[in-house]
Amino acid sequence: PPRRLAGGRVPGAAHESAPHADVVSREPRGEIVVATGRDLSVAIDTELDDALIVEGVARELVAALQRLRRETALDVTDRVRVHWSSSDPAVRSAFAAHADLIAGEVLAVSIEEDGAGTEVDLVGHPVTLTVNRA
Repeated sequence: PPRRLAGGRVPGAAHESAPHADVVSREPRGEIVVATGRDLSVAIDTELDDALIVEGVARELVAALQRLRRETALDVTDRVRVHWSSSDPAVRSAFAAHADLIAGEVLAVSIEEDGAGTEVDLVGHPVTLTVNRA
């Protein structure tokens, strides 16, 4: 709800306000989410750009590969070889931009693009994955 200011100088403003003259309204606009507490309001832009989407896909890849590790009964310390295939641009970008992160998280000694494996849907981004003991 709108809140009336008590008057005085508003930081960054070029004028003084009369007591109870200014009204502050906190409303979300577009992709901006607003949360208001007693003395604090925070606005966060929730729009996802390409870099955030690709990073999210990379994290989903790590989760999917970890599930495949468990399903194939690999020990948590086993080094693996990852094989993947996808025509999805976000998946391709995730492997290109975050290969070191993915390899480090799943203990991969290699990540290779080829066609065989288990089909996985990463929140609307299809990929085929295989994990083998190195």
